[in-house]
Amino acid sequence: MNKLFLLSLFGVTLLLSACQRQEEEPAPPTAVPISATDTAVPLLTITPSPTASEATVAPQPTKTSPPPPKSSPTPPPTPTAAPTAVSAAAPSPQSLNPSSPPPPGALIAVSIESSVGVLLDEFPEEMRDRVAEAIIAQPEDVWLARTQRQLRLTKNRLNFRNFVYEDKGQLPLPPPELWDIQLDTAGPRRETVQGHDLVLLDYSFTSALLTDPESIAQAEPVLAKEGAVWQEFFAFPADPDMLLQRTDNACVNEAGFPPNSFDSENVWHFYNFECTADSGGALGCHRTQLATFDCREALSLFVGVIETDVRWERLLQFDATVHNVGGAALHIGPAKAEDPENNVFDYNACHDHLHYSNYGEFFLANQAELTGSKQAFCVQSTTRPGNNEWSPLTHPYSCTFQGVQAGWADEYVAGLDAQWVDITDLDVPPDGRTVGLGFTSNGDKFMCEGTLITDENGEVVWEPSGFVTEEGESINRPQCDFIENWDVNNEDVRDVFVPQTGSFVTAACANDESGPKRNCGFTELELTANDRFCEPGENVDLSVALSQQAAPQVLRVCEWSAALGTGVACVFEDALLNRTIVADTAVSFACPSIRDAAADAEITGGFAVYAAPLWPEDGGQLLVSGNQ
Repeated sequence: MNKLFLLSLFGVTLLLSACQRQEEEPAPPTAVPISATDTAVPLLTITPSPTASEATVAPQPTKTSPPPPKSSPTPPPTPTAAPTAVSAAAPSPQSLNPSSPPPPGALIAVSIESSVGVLLDEFPEEMRDRVAEAIIAQPEDVWLARTQRQLRLTKNRLNFRNFVYEDKGQLPLPPPELWDIQLDTAGPRRETVQGHDLVLLDYSFTSALLTDPESIAQAEPVLAKEGAVWQEFFAFPADPDMLLQRTDNACVNEAGFPPNSFDSENVWHFYNFECTADSGGALGCHRTQLATFDCREALSLFVGVIETDVRWERLLQFDATVHNVGGAALHIGPAKAEDPENNVFDYNACHDHLHYSNYGEFFLANQAELTGSKQAFCVQSTTRPGNNEWSPLTHPYSCTFQGVQAGWADEYVAGLDAQWVDITDLDVPPDGRTVGLGFTSNGDKFMCEGTLITDENGEVVWEPSGFVTEEGESINRPQCDFIENWDVNNEDVRDVFVPQTGSFVTAACANDESGPKRNCGFTELELTANDRFCEPGENVDLSVALSQQAAPQVLRVCEWSAALGTGVACVFEDALLNRTIVADTAVSFACPSIRDAAADAEITGGFAVYAAPLWPEDGGQLLVSGNQ
């Protein structure tokens, strides 16, 4: 039986219908087919990049410019007096009638020219040529996936752009389904960038933002005029993978997020190349701990920097003939620490901000006894999956003024504290099992997905929800006339494989990772009890040998868990020792205490050893024995 095994949720996205009662059934905020007038151009028709003299170029932010988010956006001038789960005014029934004039739209071309690569520095000199040849020969789909992992690093700065520049708004990239990436036909090449040995490939990215004309002017005033061009400097790591292992937290922007939210798998959500080493505190980049280097300094030292521009061009304004129902914001309003009347907000010490009560629930399908507790969340707009004229680019929402803009989603990435399901008591056979991991949002009807019920004075009518605070006070919710099928898209379940032991560190690599700092593709090695257990704090000596004619291997030493009865398959950042083995050698480290050992346990120190080929295609194995 595995013990204390926590299953983390990866990429759970909440989609809610926010609209008034209407004749047509609501649709989730998403991209819809667009039929334009005869003046519209194809969605991905992009004009050639102008010269510097032809473009309106944004000033590059200085190294002292504040990382996003530094403060909360200014709420609307007339916020409600008390927190209410109000659906903002939806399109009127007339505007939802296909025979009525459709809303205007705006089309903005987006383009980026960049290079992406694989860092070779971490391989011994004598094997780099062989590894480089293998990387150069990788198929196109591997390189396309690599470019996408570099491009997604724009998310933090562009989706929270209103915290980067004063009097500007968000300019998120379009949904990935609409990305057009063209790889250089010359193919990958070996190149040195700032002293780093890399295999690089040039590429061009084009896409188009579809939105309403008002919000594009709010997001970037220059783009209010058709034909206008705006571009902003951007710095990418030449190799977008293993960013945390290579640069630590130098490029991590935690502002507005709970402490300890980032890890090696989700760090791309937090990437901001303007983060400085001394940017600390709740509103700075480094909330958990200060960094050693500025981000761009760390990139230059450990990876290599690719400097480029993100370029937007306003193509035209047009009249669309396809409407999008459910196109109103789900509006909650200002978060208040004290709300004695309804108690819908509560302070979460784990995340260090106010949460909206009973927003959702994690669960395992067909495992009722393991279903997680009701969860409250900070309800805000973090990503824009809807690319249409009903979905504005800008919004006022954050943890202090909560809500989800039409066409946007509230996304919670794996790694956030308390975002897991405890599967300690899940029966897992030796060969593992597949379970349904799910999340349901608004199951307790705290947010009105329909029409609010008001009294004769127009005030929202509240009702007891059946839940109470820790002090026994009733937690109320607004009364609502829910639309038909309001919850049709409020739950999602994904099948995930649960091994009896191990973690993603012992699973196969999903993104062709290689080298000693990767967190995948490792195997636990067998050790005798005499070799595995030790006295905490004492020096441990291990003899390490390569199997006959084996290629270089990676040795990783991790903690041992008493509850699991096995090793903790640790990530690079938490390893007690991580060493590339190119010949028979000896290694030493201090014996760690056994995790979760009983206070009266006879054995209190121990460790586990894991190994992986330095270059995954090589195979081979390590032979490890104690020499205490």
